[in-house]
Amino acid sequence: PRGAKPPGPSSSDQTLASAMASDMAQPCRAPGGVPGGGTDGAANKIGMAIFSDEEAPLTGGGGGVSSAEEFSGFGCWCSCVPSGYLGVVQKFGEFVGYMEPGMNPYCPGIHRIQMINMAVQQLLCSTECKTLDHAIVVIRTAVQYRVEKQRVQNAVFDVQDPQPLIRALVDNAVRSHITALTLEKAYSNKGELSNDVLLSARNGMLPLGYSVLDVVVTDLSPDPAITQAMNAHIKAKRDLQTAAEQAEAQKVLKVKDAEAAAEAKHLSGQGVARMSVAMADGLRNSLESMRHGGLDPRDSLCMMVTTQYLDTLKEFTSNPKASA
Repeated sequence: PRGAKPPGPSSSDQTLASAMASDMAQPCRAPGGVPGGGTDGAANKIGMAIFSDEEAPLTGGGGGVSSAEEFSGFGCWCSCVPSGYLGVVQKFGEFVGYMEPGMNPYCPGIHRIQMINMAVQQLLCSTECKTLDHAIVVIRTAVQYRVEKQRVQNAVFDVQDPQPLIRALVDNAVRSHITALTLEKAYSNKGELSNDVLLSARNGMLPLGYSVLDVVVTDLSPDPAITQAMNAHIKAKRDLQTAAEQAEAQKVLKVKDAEAAAEAKHLSGQGVARMSVAMADGLRNSLESMRHGGLDPRDSLCMMVTTQYLDTLKEFTSNPKASA
């Protein structure tokens, strides 16, 4: 109606206007609090007035170790974070938290979502080093690592590429451990080497937002010439052992053959002695019988010799191949 006064501004409009006026009067600062940025304070308060989110920005961005919190704000849009990923939330360029997998509300004009892969990744490292006995070896290791959820801010904003950092830590740990061992001991101490490399890589990467889960020594390869020399040395040692064992076996065989021959001769002598005794007893009995029959000893002996001669002739006639 004519003459009526226009309605005055509401209380929310007055709050918004006062917030913008107070921020315009302050020096302009960048999103991280550095002078020289745009009207970030006013924009932040506008967002707070429109969307009363409750995210709490973490203190100490940049080189410090931060413990990230889950984003719990509200907005007019939803972001779907797939399983195995984490959504890093920035509000006007400032880290404010992370989103778990699922549907999460946010404001597209104020918040920015960056997907981070949380799956376990593997890095293959190859380190060339020298042992205590001056042998050049190449040690290959496999490092399993992943992003630490509570330190995702450090992993995203403090590290551009974690793989060169992990390789440097692995090389340093391997060279420090191998230089105190000989080549033979290096082969037998792979477990200790894995533990030392794991401890060094874990302590170095955890402040940067990465958790090293395991380190496996997959191969230890010396120079081919050293491998051939080692094989030749082992072959010569085993050939020497084989020759010694063969000589010992031949010695045992010869000793056993000599013992068998001696035993055979001893038994043969005993047989000959028994045969001679039996022959003497038979001859004595024959002479005694002939003496009782009236023959003198000379005639008896001639008779016995003649009898043996006839027996020998009979043996030759029955077996032509027999020899004297």
